[in-house]
Amino acid sequence: AAILVEDGGDGTFDPQDRFQSNITLGGNNATWVFADPGVYHVNLTVTDPAGNPNSTVYNITIFDITPPSLEFNVTYLTVPEDVLLTYTINASDNSTGPLNYTWSAPSANLSWSNATISWIFATPGLYNITIVVTDPAGNQAVGAVIVDVTDVTPPNVTIIGPTVVDLLQQANFTVNVTDNDPRMSYANWTIL
Repeated sequence: AAILVEDGGDGTFDPQDRFQSNITLGGNNATWVFADPGVYHVNLTVTDPAGNPNSTVYNITIFDITPPSLEFNVTYLTVPEDVLLTYTINASDNSTGPLNYTWSAPSANLSWSNATISWIFATPGLYNITIVVTDPAGNQAVGAVIVDVTDVTPPNVTIIGPTVVDLLQQANFTVNVTDNDPRMSYANWTIL
């Protein structure tokens, strides 16, 4: 028996389609492993000992259940605040269709949909950026990159207190500190 597998999807058996002559039926069963997803038309021709042939066509759809694979050059990035960060993820898949990319970091109000992200982080801090890559069959791969946005803006400082104090008298001071880095939580005093 010979099995012709038509994988062009047009219902015809073209020269570029694969012809497999090494499949032999043993009784009523045959085994075949399809390596690629798609719609296949299997044409089975059987010839009896007298030379009488009979053919049948069987259509089978092979679903893609393999998620894309992701390749990160690095998974931890450092960038100063207010500087453009550009980063590209490499993804591959067993399908021939386009891959969809979704980047997100809710704490940075980040939403992006290309293989390359370009983003300016205005606020210092650690950001966990999630990337979801989806293939045409809906299979997904998820990865993450941590971005450490460094603070380059000095804090604003105001001191409230007396400007003149009598000798050996206690002087009380209050400091108001504001900073764009949410990790800023204290002030160090130095009296000169």
